[in-house]
Amino acid sequence: MKTRNALALFTAALLWHSGAPNSAPAQSWQIPIHVQIETYHYDLYFGVHPNAAETFNAGIDTIAPPPAFTPYAAFVISTLPGTLRADFRGPGNAIVWHLQIFNAVGKITKISWDSREFPRPGGITLNDSLDMLTQDSTLILSAGMLAIEYTQPTVAVASPAGNALPEALAIDNYPNPFAAVTRFEIRGLAAQPFVLRIFNVLGQEIRRFAASAYEPSPTAILWDGADTRGLPVANGVYFYRLELPGAVFVKRIHRLR
Repeated sequence: MKTRNALALFTAALLWHSGAPNSAPAQSWQIPIHVQIETYHYDLYFGVHPNAAETFNAGIDTIAPPPAFTPYAAFVISTLPGTLRADFRGPGNAIVWHLQIFNAVGKITKISWDSREFPRPGGITLNDSLDMLTQDSTLILSAGMLAIEYTQPTVAVASPAGNALPEALAIDNYPNPFAAVTRFEIRGLAAQPFVLRIFNVLGQEIRRFAASAYEPSPTAILWDGADTRGLPVANGVYFYRLELPGAVFVKRIHRLR
């Protein structure tokens, strides 16, 4: 259940500066979320805790009773106890919670939250399409699984020598979303080694491109959507990460075949 399979609307923001970041997301936070299915009401919580893991966290998570035959809502995980009233995860750049609506086919479900409580910086979406930072409720006419996805921006710091990165530095890819092949274009760097790595939403590296020195700007890298074994990756959201000496640049990419 805790696999990452949701497309996020939020594109990871990048802050380039010399010195330490001005702000960083809190290491511990929780968001209340209210689910109403006709006359049934459920108050749930999700968030981040520094001591939480991907499985059930005794003393941190709160167990919810298993569903019966009435409309019901709970966070779900793949291990026992299965359903949670409060679901916490460890800190990370990309986290997904799974909210299950039970026994509500043909019934209107209202889900509401306080968008002011979300940690900044960061982005959060519901069910791949709703920006929870700009809205505070939604109506759903069905039962099923909903994904709440939190994405934390990656912050790059200055090089060890204290030199700020060039303002003209950029990496883009086209097309995005892509089906067969996408082209990465890197611009604005003096000659230096770099690594371009592609990750899935679980944080697993699936492909890597490296150069001992940067070629004349711009330079292009083609990715055919295959992993290191040459097998095509599944549809979904991925992240590509340009790594330079003392700096990192991260963006999101979609595979849609």
